[in-house]
Amino acid sequence: MKLIKQILGSIADSSDFDCTVSLDIHGYEQKTVKYHISLLKDHECLAFGDPTQQSSVYPFKVRLTWAGHDLLEKL
Repeated sequence: MKLIKQILGSIADSSDFDCTVSLDIHGYEQKTVKYHISLLKDHECLAFGDPTQQSSVYPFKVRLTWAGHDLLEKL
């Protein structure tokens, strides 16, 4: 849950409506970060920007949903 909280917190702290999520989080392999981002998406905690405006690789433009804010508050 530490990584989930770190990902959600970095998105919430961003001044951009759609911020960029990086897979480079100290202490974690990129595949682990990517997996946790996928879990957050599956749980509808993250909403991704317009897919036509994004590349097929990370980082993606993303924002927290209502559920994402609620989860972050609980953590």
